Amino acid sequence: MKCSLLAMLKRNHLPIVSVLGCISCLYILSQKDSFNEELEMNSRGIVSSGFRTEEHIPNAAPLVLKQNDKPVIEQAKVAIVEPVNPPVVAADPIAVQNDPVAPVQVVSGGSEVSYHDPERVAFPGYEKCAKVEFQPDHAMPLVALAVYMSSGDIILRQRLQAATGIYTGTWDSNEGNYPRAKSGVFLGSTVDYKLGRTVFAKTQIAQPEHIVTFEGGALLVIRNPRRMIAAEYIRRKKEAEPGRTFTQEELASWFQQPDWKSFFQTEVGNWRSFAIQWVTYAKRLLIVSYEYFFDQPVQETTRIIVFLNTQQDDERISCSIQAYPLDHVDNALTFDPYTDEMNKLMTTYIQEVNQTIQTRGLRPLPTWK
Repeated sequence: MKCSLLAMLKRNHLPIVSVLGCISCLYILSQKDSFNEELEMNSRGIVSSGFRTEEHIPNAAPLVLKQNDKPVIEQAKVAIVEPVNPPVVAADPIAVQNDPVAPVQVVSGGSEVSYHDPERVAFPGYEKCAKVEFQPDHAMPLVALAVYMSSGDIILRQRLQAATGIYTGTWDSNEGNYPRAKSGVFLGSTVDYKLGRTVFAKTQIAQPEHIVTFEGGALLVIRNPRRMIAAEYIRRKKEAEPGRTFTQEELASWFQQPDWKSFFQTEVGNWRSFAIQWVTYAKRLLIVSYEYFFDQPVQETTRIIVFLNTQQDDERISCSIQAYPLDHVDNALTFDPYTDEMNKLMTTYIQEVNQTIQTRGLRPLPTWK
């Protein structure tokens, strides 16, 4: 085509204006392929800025992260192994081990701090996950750690804070006055979670209008209600005599008291509603199984980091698991406190929650015994 145009110009001696016009046409034609390529990329949802969020898609359906372990792990290119001394199953009791390292004074106005946590186990190299920091205002999307009572929120926050290197926050402003916040362990509880300075914010609210404010989605922690309800009942009973150790006979006597049946009926219904509300209304969602988190710590911690879109540091992940190897004492019972009627109701509610989860295409709950 170029040769034909040049021949025509030579034969007919076209004015210089015509020559310039032809040159312009040739330039436009040369850009056609790159323009079509860019248009095709945009139509497929590929944008040069990187991660595409709902803000780029008007009236988009909520984003859902598929939770099949293998695809997620492959995407993260995980090349880490379990700690040399792997954690024991979460249900086993443990005596708190004190960190012999002297605490560093916490300065709440600073962005980074090393803190003394008496529940953290010291070991060579633990300093890798001992330092955490705040992010600048509004640097982090609002992500919820939606967790019902007695479902491991403390150790989940400790581990994930250590694994990501970013403070965790809370929706409850009163927690800023708690000992763990003042000591620096949960310093993120002292700042407004809406500022977006923490990696996520713990919440125990399940109203739809609250759930949808977390535009970054939610980590929904679900624990076997058979363990959770009994653990919460014991926790409340022990509040009357803090620090005391109770025998199995004493624990058994509590479950014979009149308030146990009414407590169960209230809490099992609340557990069901809490889970279903978050599964239904969260914009993005990752189901975090309490049991999987302790039985498969590396895989589950990595899944969470991938979902949070934070930097993956294999050494930090391993360090966080070794620093917080076990859940707190759970007062594992040697008897079944539930009647046949109670067990039947829990089975029904577990099935309802599981069906709701699978309807959204997410990983189902474990098979609980």
